[in-house]
Amino acid sequence: MKKSTVITIHLVYWGIYLFNNAIQALLAPLTIKDQQSYGIFTTALGLFTIVIFYISYLNVFKLIKNKWWVIASILTALALCALILLVKQEYFMFFFRTYMTIITWSVYGALFRFFIDWINKERIQLQQSKQNLKSELALLRNQINPHFLFNSLHNIDTLITKDPQKASDSLLQLSDMLRYSFNEAEWEFIELSKEIEYLKKYINLQNLRVSNTELVELNIAVNGSDTKIAPMLLIPFVENAFKHTTEKDKKHGIIITLSEESGIINFCINNLHNPEKIISKDTSKGIGLSNVSKRLEILYPGRHKLEISHDSEFFKVKLMIDTNIGKKE
Repeated sequence: MKKSTVITIHLVYWGIYLFNNAIQALLAPLTIKDQQSYGIFTTALGLFTIVIFYISYLNVFKLIKNKWWVIASILTALALCALILLVKQEYFMFFFRTYMTIITWSVYGALFRFFIDWINKERIQLQQSKQNLKSELALLRNQINPHFLFNSLHNIDTLITKDPQKASDSLLQLSDMLRYSFNEAEWEFIELSKEIEYLKKYINLQNLRVSNTELVELNIAVNGSDTKIAPMLLIPFVENAFKHTTEKDKKHGIIITLSEESGIINFCINNLHNPEKIISKDTSKGIGLSNVSKRLEILYPGRHKLEISHDSEFFKVKLMIDTNIGKKE
């Protein structure tokens, strides 16, 4: 909470409090002379409560952290209790009221301080979460992993003599991917269509490595042109599928389905996975599926569902994202 906001809250609160005391003094059913005395007393009491409030407000954490403050406060409270019991009966209510006023406004001051600090703590945690998210995105932008990049350049180099046009198209796609990862990914959210284009180019470049042109089955059904998604959120799942597919010679060894309707994104990806067979030797480390899950928790808390499972044949990922709440431009 901004300092100016805290000051405003204090001023408004005490303005209302003192105004209320003034109204009570004016409406008191007393003589004019008594009204003046009562007004002075009420004002003095109001100022006294403000002093007590801020003594507690400013020192509550010292009191908690320092045992001598705690002991001194307890002894003071006990001494006041003893004093109240010893005074004459006609003064008892005056001392008791004063004592209860001190206790009450001390508690109010402490609670107010805890409330302000709790709000500030929430704000700091939110800022830290955003900073962590930016760090993860920065990591992800740098994560067109070197193995994929070197392989793509090598495959394009091989194509230059065999199929110059295809080599040129592939080089342009790789260039677009790099531009996307460093420029578009700067935004917190981007159009879903751009993320889809990135996935398609990634798949096309990966297909240069395998002779099976039917390895990937890609099914896309997107209705909302204005739907947005966090950039490079889906690519780790596709990368994982290519890396760990054990049957790269089979038709539809990787099946990708992406649909969107009314702001709800459904993403499914299955890849053939035989635990008994040696998987890809690509040992490069992307951000990992666990870190993608953390990003989802930060970006879409309570608005996504991620299911990861596998059996003796397929490794499966199902992701649902509701982009309707908290959209950001």
